[in-house]
Formats: sequence, structure tokens, C-alpha cells
Amino acid sequence: MDQLQTVVSPIQQLIQEAVYRADAAGHDPTDALRGLIVTRDEVEAHLQQLAGDPSDLPPLQSLDLLILPDSRLGLLASAFALTTLDLGILLIALLPDLDRSYERIYAYLQDDVSLRYPTVNLIANLLGHGIPTRLAVWERLTATAPLLHHHLISLTIDTTRPNSTRLAQPLKVDHRIEDYLLGSEAFDERLRGLITTVHAQAEAPISPAQFQRVAQALLTVPIVYLPGARDTGQLETAAALCAVHQLPLLSIDLERAQRHESPDVLLSLAVREGYLTRSALLFRHWDSVLDDQRQPPPCSGNKFWSTRIPCSCGGALTGNRGMPNVTAGCCAWKSTHPPMGIAVRSGSAKRTL
Repeated sequence: MDQLQTVVSPIQQLIQEAVYRADAAGHDPTDALRGLIVTRDEVEAHLQQLAGDPSDLPPLQSLDLLILPDSRLGLLASAFALTTLDLGILLIALLPDLDRSYERIYAYLQDDVSLRYPTVNLIANLLGHGIPTRLAVWERLTATAPLLHHHLISLTIDTTRPNSTRLAQPLKVDHRIEDYLLGSEAFDERLRGLITTVHAQAEAPISPAQFQRVAQALLTVPIVYLPGARDTGQLETAAALCAVHQLPLLSIDLERAQRHESPDVLLSLAVREGYLTRSALLFRHWDSVLDDQRQPPPCSGNKFWSTRIPCSCGGALTGNRGMPNVTAGCCAWKSTHPPMGIAVRSGSAKRTL
């Protein structure tokens, strides 16, 4: 929390400068047509209360220097490949949930007391004072950019203003990301019953030679596939493999996810937990997502193949390696990305998985 308080100082500087610019431009939030008032004196009082130590550096450059790599914000940036501009957007959107004074300040800056979270337009005004920098902000808020792609923030739609443009849409930080930045270790509530922590196993029900081969390749292969009947050693094998590399392992029940009204959203959130906890993922009941051609839906497949997050290996944070994905299913899977298959023994009998 102390680190978070430190890094918001450059953002406070940006907001204070925006208030001064609004005053210079003749901003009048007391216009009677608006019917509601946020006074300049009130905003000034909030700014004085929130003021941090000023910096001679540009705010975003200061932000880059203040973020500690091993802080929650630093780890978040590393996990999701966030730029300094991304972090500026994230912090601006986060501030009203840390201190409600920012709700009044944002309402003042947006000439609308009902807009208590920053809109895309306000963020562009705060972070970009010319066409190129405003376009850079816009680019970081596209659906494929990390902030929205990984559900770190969301654009909210005001149902009372159905014809408003995207510039008028407020941004909010996802609750799980807020909790993570504040130190919480709890999984996303939306994943209740879908994701569980798998504890390390002393032995795997596969031959030592196979185990060594897969263990050595675990951090470089895109996926390890464990076919075979359900509950015949896949969970134990995955846990033992991860234990070798001191990797936490999360189990995701794909069959249960498929019964949800928005399975792709749940899978995105589950993969995000892998990023946040720097864990390997075990996708159980893989066969439940395969189509008639024995292929996963494109959206689900892309989530698995493109997942690359830093993971804890031997106590060192390695951001340039892929996170191992492990899938388990009971049917043949015609993969277009050749997986590494292994055999699992149950007692004295050997089962091919």
C-alpha cells in the first residue's frame, strides 16, 4: 500500500495541472443549467489534502522511476507487459476507489457531477496534450491492448446516455485488480468453484524417464497434453512436474466453465489468475471444449496458445518464458500445435494418457 501511495504522486500532479488549465479556460461548474455544483474552493481543498511532493520530471517519467519491480504494481506491469502509459491510465482510473475526493475532482474536470470516474476523454486530456499523445492513449484502450484484453479495466456504458460516444465512457479498474494491488491473495469471486489450488505431490504415476523428459521441457513447450480416462493420474502428474520447478499450480474445470452463460469470459479470468499468481495452469476436462473436429473453439484455443506470463522458477522471476499449460482429457485431440504427450501409470498397470 505504501508503494501505491508513492506512485500516485505523479498522477496527482497531472490532475492538479488539469484543474489549473480548466480555470484558465473559464471553466464554470456552477452554471445553473447543470443544477448541481462542485465548487472551485472544494476542489482546491481536496488538492491541498491530497498533494504529494512535486517532481521536476514529467509526471509519466517520474512514475516510471517510482515503481518498484517487486511491488504489486511492478509485478502487474511485468506480467501483462504494461507500458508506463498503461500504468498512468490504470492509476487515474483507480484513484476514485482509493479516495472518494477524486470523485469530486473528476466531476469538476468533466463539468458533470454525475461523472465520478474518469472518461476516456478526461484520461486523454490528462495524459496527452496533442494529437499524437491523445492517439497513443486511444491505442492503449483498444480491445486487443493489455488493459482491456486482460480485463484489468473496463469501459462502462451509461444507460441514461445511450448515444454517447466512446470518449464519454467512464473507466473503472476491475475489482480483482484493485484487490491484488492492495495485497489480496483471494481468487476472483466469479471463479468460485471453477479454479482451485493444487498442492505439490511427492511422486508422479509415470516412469522416471518420462518424468525427467517432460520436467526439463516444461517451461519451453507450449502445452503438455494428458489424454486418458478421467482422474487416472493427470492431476498428480501435473502437480509433481510443477513441484520440480517450484511452480504453483492452479486447476481449472473447463466442463464447469462451459455451463456458464459466458464461458469465454470465465476462461479469460482464469488465465488472468495464472498471470497474477505466476502459476502453471491445469485445464481439466479438455474434451468438454472440443468441437466436432476435435478442436477447441478459436477463442478458447487462442487463450491457451498465446498465454505467456512470468513464472516463479527456482525463486527467480523469469519474464521471458512461457507459462506451462497442462490439459487433461479422455478423447483424442487433433492438435494443430503438437503437444508433448506422456504416459501415466495407475498402480502396476500403465495407462497411456
